[in-house]
Amino acid sequence: MKARQIEIDIATGQFDPTLEKYKGELVPGARPMTGQTLLTEFSESKATLVAAKTLEKCEHIGKKLAKFSRTKLVSDYTERTTILFRDHLLTQVAPISAAEYFSVINAAWEWGISKGWIQSNPWSKMISAFKFPPIESP
Repeated sequence: MKARQIEIDIATGQFDPTLEKYKGELVPGARPMTGQTLLTEFSESKATLVAAKTLEKCEHIGKKLAKFSRTKLVSDYTERTTILFRDHLLTQVAPISAAEYFSVINAAWEWGISKGWIQSNPWSKMISAFKFPPIESP
């Protein structure tokens, strides 16, 4: 199907030479959803397993992701998107908080993969990208 789509795009002059357009598509039978929707469903699935404060944190992170890109579908997120979101987030929160946000988002994407809703997780590589200064002993 992807090869056919590329052929059609070449013929119509809409070919994406970066191939980003052809990556990360939803798996068959999956439903399109935004990052915020995925985080909401993820937190709802964990509602009986985690504290209320954790659910509030998921909701807050979902809002941050929606503010960054309200209409972007989970299948459209790429490694480049995660870098842009990291840079955006670091203008608003401390690096340790941003790393925590990425950890939650990564868990939500992994959960989405386990449900068969999405195919890949571009967030997993970014978790190790956060560096913190060593904590000084008293």
